[in-house]
Order: sequence, then structure tokens, then C-alpha cells
Amino acid sequence: MVLEQLLIRPRGGAAMVPVGGATAAAGLGLVGDRSAARHSPRQVLVTSGAVLARHDLTAADVRANLVVAGDVDALRSGTVLRFGAVRIRLTLPCEVCHRLERVRPGLARALAGRRGMLGRVLDDGALAPGLVGGVVGPALPALADDWRARVVDVLRHLPRGRVVTTTRLAAIAGVQVTYCRALPAVLRRAPPDVAVDRVIPADLTRLAADQRQRLAADGVDVDDLAAATWDGAAYYAASEP
Repeated sequence: MVLEQLLIRPRGGAAMVPVGGATAAAGLGLVGDRSAARHSPRQVLVTSGAVLARHDLTAADVRANLVVAGDVDALRSGTVLRFGAVRIRLTLPCEVCHRLERVRPGLARALAGRRGMLGRVLDDGALAPGLVGGVVGPALPALADDWRARVVDVLRHLPRGRVVTTTRLAAIAGVQVTYCRALPAVLRRAPPDVAVDRVIPADLTRLAADQRQRLAADGVDVDDLAAATWDGAAYYAASEP
């Protein structure tokens, strides 16, 4: 497996920029890329160059960060790749989205299951096209295919006395924005031992008085909810050597 191309997206709404090298930061992602976030399973997108060639696409068309020679889509969640000194933990298959239809009508359907794998950066180091890499062991925990199961698992790891916003919960679980409308229903159906009362709106002015009372009874400092809000960075870091 060879790293063929490397791209960074500097900010939301910006185009992907091909680069001759990038700095990887452990637990964060690629320095300067908008997807770099310690709580996210979507720090980088690793895509097969053969898939791009088969569909006459560029890496920027699918917003790939790393284009490699090899069948990325055949790899499982939890697989660890190494390029040079940098390991990348594969987390989730990258879903197709409506934006691909703006590249070419019918592309979303054509690329279903073949857009690549999302991942997290495990090591500090330098990445550059031409690096030879491959799968290394041991594998790390796989993430559930069902996004609803991932939401529940994140909440099972929510520290006592802490709260998490709906937007951060979705981000930690790797949930696409389009699925967020279904999040309240998922929380209503969660097992009784899951701390759904400690999921709060991003806009704290929308926090209902009765939920505030339940939070206080559960040991949350409701007078300083900003300080009590969990950032989720430890969720993945705990299983990443």
C-alpha cells in the first residue's frame, strides 16, 4: 500500500488542497485540516486510488485526505494502517451524501460502500505522498455499524456529573448531520441505564426547568453547565495506545 496523494481542507466551505506533506498530530488529525478534532472518529478520509480512477474522480471530488494504492473499503473498522511513523485507526465507512450528486448525477449510488474509510490519527509525524504503508497490529476496537448503537455507547461513557450537548454527542458518535433529526427518538428509546437526561441542547437557554432539576439531583453543577459540559476527547483516547 502506497500513499499516492495527500489533501487538506483548510476550512468549511473551502476546496480540498493537494499538499506535498502534512503534519499528523496524535489524537487530533492533520494539522490545518478542518476535520481535526480530538473527539471525532472522522479526522481523516482514506480512499482507494483505484476507486477514484474507476469512476473518473479526483480526490477532491470525494473530499479524501489520503489516497492510497490498495483496497481500503475491504478493511474493517478497528484496522490500523501505518505510513512512515504515523498510524491511522480506521473507524467507519464514509457514507455517500447528496453533495456527490453535484459532482455527477448518480454518483452517490455508484459510490455506495466505496467512498473510503474514515479514521483517527494515532501518532505525531510527517506524511507525504510516496510513503509505503500497510496494515499493522494489533487491531483496535471496532465501532458499531449502527449509528444509534454508537450514540448509546458514547452515553455509557459519559462521566458522572457531566453533561454533553446534542451536537457534540452526534459528533463523537460520528453521526451525519442529516441523521440528527432522529436523535431525540433514539434517546427516548435508549435503555434505562443510559444517562439521556444529561444530554442537553447546544443552546442552554432551551434547557427546560424540569431537566435542570433532574440534572441537579444527578450531581451536575447546573450553575456552571459550561464547565460541566463533556468534550468527549477521552472517549477514543482511552482505547488508543
